[in-house]
Amino acid sequence: MRWILHLLARPDHKTIRTTRTTNTERQQAKEITRTAGIRKAAAAAKAKERRCCERKAAAAADAKKAADAKNAKNNKNNKNNKNNAKAAADKAAADKAAADKAAADAKNNKNNKNNKNNKNNNNKNAKGIDPNIADFCKGTNQKPGDGTQIRGGFCSSLPQGQIPASNKMVSSLIISPQPDQKIQLGKAFTVSVQTNNLQTGFFSDPQVQYYAIPQQLNGQGVIQGHQHVTIQRLGKQGQKFRPPNAEVFQFFKGLNDPANGQGVLSVEVPGDAFQKSGAGVYRICTMSGAFGHQPLVMPVAQRGAQDDCIRVNVQ
Repeated sequence: MRWILHLLARPDHKTIRTTRTTNTERQQAKEITRTAGIRKAAAAAKAKERRCCERKAAAAADAKKAADAKNAKNNKNNKNNKNNAKAAADKAAADKAAADKAAADAKNNKNNKNNKNNKNNNNKNAKGIDPNIADFCKGTNQKPGDGTQIRGGFCSSLPQGQIPASNKMVSSLIISPQPDQKIQLGKAFTVSVQTNNLQTGFFSDPQVQYYAIPQQLNGQGVIQGHQHVTIQRLGKQGQKFRPPNAEVFQFFKGLNDPANGQGVLSVEVPGDAFQKSGAGVYRICTMSGAFGHQPLVMPVAQRGAQDDCIRVNVQ
């Protein structure tokens, strides 16, 4: 009986195999489950990493987009600034051009006015200066010249007239007496002057045509005019001289006649010319003038003098 029970309680080989197979399958299932879990976790981690990368990429893209937008704005501002600077420069150039044009127009208007005045000044009448040329003297607080000699001064609008070429400029030399020559007080002597490039003998009426005729040239381009001789006392011999007073002179003479063939004109100084002033050193000078008595006008500044002066000792 016990033996029978023992046999009944003992599993058979088929049952053992079935049990072993079930355990193996369970283990395999667990392994599959564990492997699936690992894979799932790996997939989740990879997905998480991908999402993180995507977020970083999106952030980088947003940052780049913002930077590009900022750069575009800066470029636009720079372009605007450049355009504004160019516009300002163009405006400044336009303003300068307008100012230059205004200055040029003003200068041209002034020149045109002067030319008109000069054209009016070319007219003259027989009695003296044409009143039309007095426009230059308006506002000078001086009386316009009228052809007379006004000792208080006046304003002259007379044109300078014809100017000779440089090879026709006037030059004068006192040929008698000699420099430092001794002259006896109370004795008459002769002053002789030789002048080149001056057609002498042209002498207008100084009472009504003084500075009333512009300088004129003859057919050879030589000034038409006349010569003068003036003598002034400088002081005693050995003194230090000062420029003499132009209103004080001991002798003055206009040489109104035509010169001889050598351009020489002469005048006699009377013996009593220095009686009041007495002995001393005297200066003898020429004073060449145009037809209307004005000083001669030359074409260039750098030149020799057209007049001459010497000193003599009157004893």
